[in-house]
Amino acid sequence: MWDSNADTSSTNHQRETEWFTGAFNLPIAKPASILKWETNVQCYELITKHFPKQRAINQLDDLSVLALAWTTKEVKSRLTFTPNAQGQSVAPTVFALDPDGACIQLGLRLRSIPPSIFSGDSTADGAVPDKISIVKQKAMLDEMVADGAAAETDRQTLLYYTELTDAEFLYVRELVRVYDSTRCYFLQWVVDKEIKALVNGARLAHVHNDMKYTWLQAKADITTPLVDITATARLMALLLERRPNNMLAKLWIAGRAAHRAMLEAKTNPHPITLPETTYLTLTLG
Repeated sequence: MWDSNADTSSTNHQRETEWFTGAFNLPIAKPASILKWETNVQCYELITKHFPKQRAINQLDDLSVLALAWTTKEVKSRLTFTPNAQGQSVAPTVFALDPDGACIQLGLRLRSIPPSIFSGDSTADGAVPDKISIVKQKAMLDEMVADGAAAETDRQTLLYYTELTDAEFLYVRELVRVYDSTRCYFLQWVVDKEIKALVNGARLAHVHNDMKYTWLQAKADITTPLVDITATARLMALLLERRPNNMLAKLWIAGRAAHRAMLEAKTNPHPITLPETTYLTLTLG
């Protein structure tokens, strides 16, 4: 029955007081961009367990944008890289395509086929090592896609990984690491105490099991329990809206059609399809 917040080994104490470490194992002062964001009452509010799901997602996306600006500035001040042989800088493109590092391990596998594994300037059939390496990389990439390890949409990103110099690859990997850590650290400024304890509890569970707890996991733990009221709100708008007396008929019909398209859109998690007669009734009255 005994428990004390003074006991730092207490799980409750850890959950309520500890948090993610900064990207460089140092506390991070709240950036000016976050302070400015907090003053915008239309875009910022602490996320609670009663928050609309889509609004929470939008606010976490805004947080990601601010964390990205902080990440690029800090990493750039600590690391440098040289362009490839053609004088091109591919690293920013790769990071923009894969900011969460979903493809970085597959990219590393593709990069494990260097031209140096071949001896001599050419093989018996006259092919040069660089060209053989590229052929082998593309063959491995085809296998990754066929096995489901990579999606077809990841193909171009993975090919970009093979074009990075060693210094560029390290730079991208550091960007991914710092970006993930920074978003997790910044979470404390956008969630209330209860949500923070929820995230911290999940983080501690991963730490004690020697597992990494990432931004994507934290975001899912926050948003999954929330209720998505977007579809309901759109349906109520369709049902309750009445045509103003001075509105042109074609504008009213266009508005009805827009409401219907938003409700039935396949991009919605839960699209709503009403009978044609219902739409006619709601349109014509």
